[in-house]
Amino acid sequence: MALARSIQDETMRAYELRNIVPHLPPILKQLVIEESLAVARSIQNISIRAYALRSIAPYLFPPVQQQVIEEVFGLARSIQDESIRAIALIGVAPQLPSELMAEALATVYATQSKSGRADTLIGMIPHLSPPPQQQVIKEVLDFARTIKDDTRRATILIGMAPHLTSELMTEALATVHTIQSTSSSHSANKHDPALVPSTATTGYQGSVRVCPNYPR
Repeated sequence: MALARSIQDETMRAYELRNIVPHLPPILKQLVIEESLAVARSIQNISIRAYALRSIAPYLFPPVQQQVIEEVFGLARSIQDESIRAIALIGVAPQLPSELMAEALATVYATQSKSGRADTLIGMIPHLSPPPQQQVIKEVLDFARTIKDDTRRATILIGMAPHLTSELMTEALATVHTIQSTSSSHSANKHDPALVPSTATTGYQGSVRVCPNYPR
């Protein structure tokens, strides 16, 4: 514990103090948790502070835990970079009460990038109650169908896989198989210069990468 306390970097010190909590006797646990919480709150970078506080929250007693979750949510909403804000919102979503979840959704809908908004909504779907969950699923699917790029559309559909009906899952898999076939054909053709299609006419190069979910 003395070694953890000697770490100069606030972020690392907060993490190390948190990591030793499960191994401490009960009489010391609360003291170290409070110390770790204070160190986390001193971190200047907003996104790192939010992550550090969220990682400490499970060790806190309910009243303080809820305060910290609300604090993390406030920090997440204040992050200017939309991609980093999305990661922070998805990270805190499992711990949000319903009233804050509604605010989180409002924040996501204010995102300028429709594609980024879809990714964030996919990450939040498992933590929504049924009525808003069904509405969000419908909105993301409607958006996915407007995407002309097959790879991007497949990425979103596969990300939605746990929430899709069998019919929609068939649509998603068909899209992926089409992309894979196109990619394999392109790979075979590249060995014969006469058969390589012009990028000016295909508009597509490279292999397909399908991501099943947004990063946590």
